[in-house]
Amino acid sequence: MFKRSCIFIIGCLIISLLFIPRKVYADTIQKRFGGSDRYATSLSICKNNWNKSDYAVLVSGESFADAICATTLAKKFDAPIILTNGKVLSNDIKNELTRLNVRKVFIIGASGVISEDIERQIYEANIDCERISGNDRYDTSLKVAQYIGINNGIVIASGEDFPDILSIAPMAAIKGIPILLTDKHSLNDNIKSYIGNSVIEKCYVLGVDSTVSEDIAKCTSNYKILNGVDRYETNQKIIDEFSNDINFGSVYVATGEGFADALSGSAAAAKINSPIIFTDGNVLLLKTVLASKISSINEMRVLGGEEIMPDEAVQTLLSDKKIVRYTYDAEKVSRMLQNNFESDGRKIVFLTFDDGPSTTVTPQILDILKNNDVKATFFLLGSNIEANEESKKLVIRILQDGHAIGNHTYTHELKIIYPGNKVDSDKYMEEVRETNNAISSIIGEEFKTRITRMPGGYMSRKYYNDPNLGTFNAVLRENNMYSIDWNAYDGDAEGGRKNAEQLLEEVRNTVGNKEKVILLMHDTYGKEETAKALPRIIQFLKDYGYEFRTIK
Repeated sequence: MFKRSCIFIIGCLIISLLFIPRKVYADTIQKRFGGSDRYATSLSICKNNWNKSDYAVLVSGESFADAICATTLAKKFDAPIILTNGKVLSNDIKNELTRLNVRKVFIIGASGVISEDIERQIYEANIDCERISGNDRYDTSLKVAQYIGINNGIVIASGEDFPDILSIAPMAAIKGIPILLTDKHSLNDNIKSYIGNSVIEKCYVLGVDSTVSEDIAKCTSNYKILNGVDRYETNQKIIDEFSNDINFGSVYVATGEGFADALSGSAAAAKINSPIIFTDGNVLLLKTVLASKISSINEMRVLGGEEIMPDEAVQTLLSDKKIVRYTYDAEKVSRMLQNNFESDGRKIVFLTFDDGPSTTVTPQILDILKNNDVKATFFLLGSNIEANEESKKLVIRILQDGHAIGNHTYTHELKIIYPGNKVDSDKYMEEVRETNNAISSIIGEEFKTRITRMPGGYMSRKYYNDPNLGTFNAVLRENNMYSIDWNAYDGDAEGGRKNAEQLLEEVRNTVGNKEKVILLMHDTYGKEETAKALPRIIQFLKDYGYEFRTIK
């Protein structure tokens, strides 16, 4: 009896311990500040964090170089940071300045960044205005620092390394420390003189070796280098360094892949002594230096809409494992293919692979993607999925590695799904369901995806003037799905067999100077040259500043 009682008590204790973390993290409140674009998000952040303010800081939403040093200035005057397109003062911004009862606006940057017309419009609204700008981003950072003062210390960072600066911006603002920009090799002479004539209590240096030389770090005697292997680890180390100054009860969360929302949110974060935690959807705080702080988090304030900062990415932060997403929103990608999107200046590429999985090529592709920390979208065929047990395991691996899955029909037989060279919507959707069911049986839960790629491409149906396309489009809408084509390719299914060098050249030619790229490749049998070319294709895209995304 005693033995049974002990077993029962121990069992209860184990169950209790297992469920404590889940309960704590499940209670975390999530607030989202987002809008239709970076400007709407900026105003949403302002409206939700300021009821009144005598001051506002106006920065460019197009050119971040001058703007990234504005957070400490905003904190000094308890002012919001508001993004503008730099050309005209929008009615939304005018209304917000009126709502806040702003008496003075600080414009950060020269007239080439924020126009004199905007300055004039502010004066016409009976609001005082002061422009803080220099000859370049480095000089502008000095002008802002002179306005703040450097008695509490300084931050030195590369003028090219925006993510690290935005990581430290709220922390610097909380401490009343300005951020001074430098190039990799030497400090601006005026900045060097300014520092040399002052007593610096503490100097924090970001990006040493990678973007800032250590000689620059030694410009003061009391300096500390804050570095990580990437922007996410650097973000965590910065937050850990200033943890005694931080209120972890409420924290801000932003994507580490863009700058606009974090810039707008930095002043709001500093206002409540909060950090901004960066994530790409794969950051697990339980496995970082911030693990001990997680239990204090009661509220996550998310910067940006669901499209920019998905709920799953936020939930993953407080989880002990990555949350795999099986559904993906393709509406924005669909608009990209139609060139029906507002340019945000960000170069985005979606790597897509058709006709898999194959037991010969898909594993190579997955290894290369993992080694390069790149995610892709796989348009799978149901017949290949169910071909053998190894193929089924590859489906699981694709999902576990964080890639997206799209539906490429079950058979890929054109005569079946396009009888008489016309799409049969009923047959097409039947094959989509067959493929979804095949994936569901493998992963042990219902699989649905909102993306499909028509064999031969949607563009081929348009080329043939398919009379059934209207009906097909209506069926897709009814099923909340999008047909995704491509606007660049490696040519591994075009004409004769190509070697890796030829495939890379085809990518270079078809990518061109596009801002948004949906790149078509294949991972089916016989595409070993595609796998051979992939590392160089990825490096080419990275060298040209592309960020990698999945279609969701």
